[in-house]
Amino acid sequence: MIEVRSEGPATSRSIPSARSHSSHPHVKLLSERGQGASLASGIATLSNTNVGVAVLALPAAFANAGGIGGVLMLLAAGAAAIFSARLLSDCVDVVGRPATLASVAKAALGPWSIVSDLAIIVGASGCAIGYLIVVGDTVPHVVGFTFGIYHSSRLIYILLSMLIVVPLAHLRRIDSLK
Repeated sequence: MIEVRSEGPATSRSIPSARSHSSHPHVKLLSERGQGASLASGIATLSNTNVGVAVLALPAAFANAGGIGGVLMLLAAGAAAIFSARLLSDCVDVVGRPATLASVAKAALGPWSIVSDLAIIVGASGCAIGYLIVVGDTVPHVVGFTFGIYHSSRLIYILLSMLIVVPLAHLRRIDSLK
């Protein structure tokens, strides 16, 4: 059981460790009410983001850790991700659906919910920097092979890619990327 305290009177609710979320009577997705992205669209967008960086980083990780070490670290990271997603899903059940990450963090951490925001900023920044490193490392070679221009700075390609990415990163809704 997980106990989460909510703000207000001294109340707490326990979350059962096993529950079917798809058949929960109070679950009504935003997309079913005509708001937000569909569940499939959200899963596809987030999976694309996470898998993209992982696929680019896996060869280097396996080269450093070795075959067995790489597989063990990959399994450990997968187990941690599944466990985290399960905890977050259970906390959403306590806070009430539909919930945002901010509302779950506020219910769980109170005034310390800023720590959750900072963790998201650090993680997203790391992901963005990873993509920019890949752009800086690969695009000059592709341009050199394709157009015969071999003496170009990787900084130019990083800045050009930022002209595309920065406006997309400031969209108010993730389903605008469809």
